[in-house]
Amino acid sequence: MNTKEIVTNMLDSLNEEQLKSLMFLIESFSVPNQETLDAIEESEKMLNDPNTKKFTSLEELFEDLKS
Repeated sequence: MNTKEIVTNMLDSLNEEQLKSLMFLIESFSVPNQETLDAIEESEKMLNDPNTKKFTSLEELFEDLKS
């Protein structure tokens, strides 16, 4: 049985109330909250700022942190 068939069987076993709850849960994952949107905006600004330090490896990052 493939994944789609397993999920279909699971969904078929849920009652209407359970399906609604699952639907709301899934929708909540697809819409980022304000904190997430702010973090995305901040990271985009950092990526586009030529003055932001950038590292190509963890070693390079840790060396910078030590100094």
